[in-house]
Amino acid sequence: MYGSKETKRRFKAAAAARTELCDSVCLSDAWLVFMIVGFGLAGNIFRVRKRNHLLVGFILFCLCFGFYLLLKNFEKAMELQAELEAKEEEDEAARQENKALEEKQKSVEEDASCPQLGSQEARRQRPSGS
Repeated sequence: MYGSKETKRRFKAAAAARTELCDSVCLSDAWLVFMIVGFGLAGNIFRVRKRNHLLVGFILFCLCFGFYLLLKNFEKAMELQAELEAKEEEDEAARQENKALEEKQKSVEEDASCPQLGSQEARRQRPSGS
């Protein structure tokens, strides 16, 4: 369908860009954009006639911005938690690998220290009746 090498390269670049965008844009970013657009539209549509209207708009904006900050901090905490869990999983896998290597090294050292007994595998393969 899309046989050109250049087209395939562009599709791969576009897929990588979409993935990066999805990873970097969060709920808090969308909240901030809609908040700014919403207050901008409200400011152009609604005519402020009293001082109380201005005060209510300012308080609403501050509350919405505070909610944005809470969302942003929550997202950062979740991201840090995910990174911490990934690092712990990597550390656990490395510990298990090191443990397996140590056990293998011990068995090799035991075989080398007792050559008259032979290797453990040779002992296992011998029939028990001999």
